[in-house]
Amino acid sequence: MKSLRYLLGIVIIIMFTLGSCRKWPDSGENQTDIKLMENLVVAKNFDWKTTKTVSINIRVPEEDPSEVIRIYTEDLEQLLYIGYGNNTSNVVSTTITTPVYLMTAVIYYGYNNRYVPILLGFDKVLSYDYNLNLKSTKSDDCGCEGGLQTLTMKYNGSSSATIKVVEKKNSVVIFENTVQPGGTFSFTGSKSDGKMDKTIYFYVNGTKKTSMQVDCDYNLYVGDEFDVFSIISGTSEDDTPLCNESNECGCDGGLVSLTLRYTGSSTANVKVISKQGSKWVTSYSGDVDPNEEFTFTGDGKDGRLNNSLYIYVNESENAFIHTSCSVDIEIGFTYGDFKLVKGFNKNSLSLCGEIEPVDPEDDDPGDDEDNSNTTTTSNGTLAYEDLWPSKGDYDFNDLVISYNFVVTKDNQDRVLNIASTFIVHAFGASFHNAFGFELPNVNNNQIISVSGQDIASGGIFTLASNGLEQNQTNATVIVYDDSYRLMTHPGSGIGVNTVDNAPYVTPDTIVLNMVFFSNGSFASGGAVNYNDLNIGNFNPFIVVNQVRGREIHLPDYPPTSLADNAFFGTFNDDSDANTNRYYKSTNNLPWAINIPEVFEYPYEKREIVQAYLKFAEWAESSGVLFSDWYLNSSGYRNSNYIYNPN
Repeated sequence: MKSLRYLLGIVIIIMFTLGSCRKWPDSGENQTDIKLMENLVVAKNFDWKTTKTVSINIRVPEEDPSEVIRIYTEDLEQLLYIGYGNNTSNVVSTTITTPVYLMTAVIYYGYNNRYVPILLGFDKVLSYDYNLNLKSTKSDDCGCEGGLQTLTMKYNGSSSATIKVVEKKNSVVIFENTVQPGGTFSFTGSKSDGKMDKTIYFYVNGTKKTSMQVDCDYNLYVGDEFDVFSIISGTSEDDTPLCNESNECGCDGGLVSLTLRYTGSSTANVKVISKQGSKWVTSYSGDVDPNEEFTFTGDGKDGRLNNSLYIYVNESENAFIHTSCSVDIEIGFTYGDFKLVKGFNKNSLSLCGEIEPVDPEDDDPGDDEDNSNTTTTSNGTLAYEDLWPSKGDYDFNDLVISYNFVVTKDNQDRVLNIASTFIVHAFGASFHNAFGFELPNVNNNQIISVSGQDIASGGIFTLASNGLEQNQTNATVIVYDDSYRLMTHPGSGIGVNTVDNAPYVTPDTIVLNMVFFSNGSFASGGAVNYNDLNIGNFNPFIVVNQVRGREIHLPDYPPTSLADNAFFGTFNDDSDANTNRYYKSTNNLPWAINIPEVFEYPYEKREIVQAYLKFAEWAESSGVLFSDWYLNSSGYRNSNYIYNPN
């Protein structure tokens, strides 16, 4: 082993001398008050995660168990999960991945506002039982009756501010806190019956901005705007929820769900696809009988459908539906061999129109409960150092690659298709690195096909017939084999898009399609459940400089079957397979990080602690402090150290 490590040392030293992550001289700017990475005191067991796995356990109403459930962030900007309860237990039981700092979520059950949206706090478990909380299962009524008890408002200002809400009578303060732009806040009345005074005032940084009459002498609606504030939700007497202004019907704001009825004469394979940026996304795929109805949902970050839907029958294009609401779309409209049966916008409002019932003589009219596909997304950015097992320079720009997974599943949460987009934003390295990922809970024979990779023939990777890498224990996808093939070096600077004054190169986009279900059947290895897929904890890695065995993963993520274990424990690496410790240095620093949004990365030779001023406190507190260190909040960044192509 000593001789092996000695030989490895010679090889790696030679490689480092030839280049890899060469750095430009410092510009002369100094931050003497910043503790640099090598000086951080980090706990051995800190996992460096900016995300957390949340267990979902929601028992749906026993009298109405077949509706879809949606889980949003509190500001309703991101759909975290959409799906159905188990057919037997009526329980939604799965896992999702969220930012660590996220502590609240809003649950919607069904459409048409039959059930009041529920705002819940959570950490690692999000649990709710509709059957034990009957006040949440209202009738179809909504409105402003007898005075408001609760309100949730959105702050639409341009910068963070101290927001104060004061009741007119006795000047009772019912809310006061700092709110970020786009943030939401909730408050309740101070009266003995839980209601607010008839008038409330809103202050921004000590200045009165607007007032609101909340005694219900006139109606208030979700979406109403009051200066820089808008109503997200509210309840009045007897917990009656506020109505949406266009409560009767409509398409305003885009659609999140459609139900279609197939009017063809024989059973057919139906596929609904749409274009999201540069990739095609499958919203529905399955065999459908005549007069059978099927449902699918949007794949946008906020759950909305893409504007243009293409419907294929037996692999031939049959219909096109425009869903942006800029053209008329109503229940009952016909598109090729399909009739529109149901549709809902983001505010849970039904489309207008009517549909004739299915022919009563039809003994198999279909049931949209059994043909309901839903789509959930997961996205973020990965940032790597590529000198492992030697320490890096901690600018985390040797590869900066963002990802977006769009997972389509059936009403039993079985995965049908994954459309994924990877954007290579930068690589500050001279090594010719590759990128791939492993799905730890998926077998090779559970995926029918993978397409869209950018891999040259004759290289270091060998793919199986279904597009996965050969000789791997778990399903492993190689996205591309060489950053330098994707983005041409501009002629100056190390790598691409990391050095000031070097020409900017347009990021490269790779779109993959992973098929789990086709022509009415899952792959030979069986279906993959969404909970088992656990897409938020996929295992991404780079392969350094065309040496297949030299993989770099996120801290504590294991190598694949094709990694060369001889690298572990050499130079600065302190991995220990016996304790599942991987890719951490002797002073517990990582070679890669995963951020749950687009990451604005540092310039060459600028440590991440210099660009992100709360990073050090986050790391030294084991993630307890400033778990949102990467956000563009006041005092969080030094923009002079963050790459800007302009």
